[in-house]
Amino acid sequence: MPFTIFNSLVTRGGDTPLFICDNRVNKPGMTITFCTSHRCHQKTRCSSKSHDPGRQCTRFFKLCGKQVPRQLVDFLIEIGDIRAHSTYLCQNCKDDAAIKFECSKNTDPSSEPTSCLGETSGASYGEPAAKKRALKMRDFTNDIIEEIDGGYFSIEDLQRIATAKQMCLGHIEINMVKAIVKFLWEPAFIDLARMLGFNSIRALQCCQNCSDHHKSWQMVQIFLHAMGQELLLPYVQKVILEGGSPFPAGYYHWLQGVQNPNYNFMKEVVFSYCLAIHVFRAGVRRNNTEAVNIVKTKFSSLFSGLNMPFYMEIITRDSLVRLQCPPDVIGFLGDHESYSVSGNDSKGEGGDFVLEGKNRKTKMFIPAGLPDNNKWLQVCRNVDKLEKVNK
Repeated sequence: MPFTIFNSLVTRGGDTPLFICDNRVNKPGMTITFCTSHRCHQKTRCSSKSHDPGRQCTRFFKLCGKQVPRQLVDFLIEIGDIRAHSTYLCQNCKDDAAIKFECSKNTDPSSEPTSCLGETSGASYGEPAAKKRALKMRDFTNDIIEEIDGGYFSIEDLQRIATAKQMCLGHIEINMVKAIVKFLWEPAFIDLARMLGFNSIRALQCCQNCSDHHKSWQMVQIFLHAMGQELLLPYVQKVILEGGSPFPAGYYHWLQGVQNPNYNFMKEVVFSYCLAIHVFRAGVRRNNTEAVNIVKTKFSSLFSGLNMPFYMEIITRDSLVRLQCPPDVIGFLGDHESYSVSGNDSKGEGGDFVLEGKNRKTKMFIPAGLPDNNKWLQVCRNVDKLEKVNK
């Protein structure tokens, strides 16, 4: 039977229409109706109470996105123009709100003119603003550094600060792997990913973004061992033909005469960065502070070249603190570079991974549903006993 397509309104008593039925398929013993909400053509509506319906505007901005500054949203909520749960703002209302915000900031003659982003008059509307959290953390860190320089902290206080700075070794390793994959994606890792079976676009994107750290670590290890053997092959063949035996010092002496730029580039990448990641994990596993700090220094140039400022700052500040700390704190840092939960000397971890493992075990004992403060309190107070019961 042929399809019959028509438009009709489904109503409930005297109420307004609930749905628009776009089409219906009639067959013997079967009726299929496709309906959509009558507001489907207005998915983006301006949430401003001062919005003029007569002004046509086709561009809308999400209030939770990056295109509307948070200070502007807070200002509109404060003056009552939008609600805290509002979703969209049109282009016209956004421009009007920016003007209102500028005027409200410039009402005080003694204050410098500021933009809607909270910056001085040199900044114009629409420029990216620094995140509040980043600014607060930077100010807090600067205050700590000033107080360390001023000698306001005792040895015990400095030990606690140094312990807190050791809590990010796990995430430093994650971003080292990301930096290597990003740096070598086109020359090597895209082909390696395809050889390992990551053929679709989505799979390649996951490899490039290092979505799974364990798989990314395995890829870096495969690349390190495979390319290391390839780099050693010409030297070993040359030595065997000459009737000698290969050894490390001879290889480094042989490298001085290599003129091939591709070989020199790959040698630098493999033996300077990929091998450094391997040494970094070994240093963390065995609480070897010298190995960890050497790798941090080696990777500082790569973090700088790939524009990873957060970890550049972490490594720089860590180096400054180590240079300024007294000998007692330096010894404390060397003894507590990493932590072993099991007590095994070869299974150390960064403090951040230790806390994540503890948090994961704690969440395992929380009942299903949305936990309140009492449930969190009960589980956290008894997590050690619950682990013994679970065993």
